[in-house]
Amino acid sequence: MRYGAVGLLAISVIVFITGMPLAAHHALAAKFDPGKTVTLNGTVVEIDWTNPHVHVLLDVKGANVTTNWAIELESPIDLQRSGWSRDTLKPGDVVTVQGISARDGSKQAWANSVVVASSNKRVFALAGAHRNQVTIVMNWDGKNISGIINPGPDVIPMKVVTLDSTKWTVHIEADAKDSSGNPVHFVVDGKLDNILSYKRTLAGTWNHGNVKGDFKVTRD
Repeated sequence: MRYGAVGLLAISVIVFITGMPLAAHHALAAKFDPGKTVTLNGTVVEIDWTNPHVHVLLDVKGANVTTNWAIELESPIDLQRSGWSRDTLKPGDVVTVQGISARDGSKQAWANSVVVASSNKRVFALAGAHRNQVTIVMNWDGKNISGIINPGPDVIPMKVVTLDSTKWTVHIEADAKDSSGNPVHFVVDGKLDNILSYKRTLAGTWNHGNVKGDFKVTRD
């Protein structure tokens, strides 16, 4: 397989699925580091309910100082589909947020989980055990492709990444455990179309155990 073809395919795959839910169009891995997990306990100051992603502003009290964090969630329409409204969180609510922090060291995080302290209710969850989606981060170092599934506290390293530049397909496998400690085998298969177009697409299927889904992503 020629290096040029491998490089083009790898770059295309990274454009489509680096660090984002497979149904989304906005990459988060360029902004957030899946290796920098963070847990924050803070008070909601403001909710910015706008596209492309909702942001929750938190005051987080430390020993001597209070810092303001911007917590990034999914888009307004995705949150509404999962049962959210503008009143799900309100200024003054105390919450615990688990997620991954910004690569540049700023006080920003992509949330994997949000729990309201007063009710102990999880109002937002991105971990694989709580949703019918998978988040993938892939890296290309010029020679090899590696990656992880579900960045955050439930991160799963990829064990197999296969690229076929003759068919423009990608195959990924990884092993993990479910909430009961039982082994789960993740499999993701996708195919690139319109490879020479700026708005090329990646579509395919994924499964872990008996849970299955499909996806299609178009570059904006």
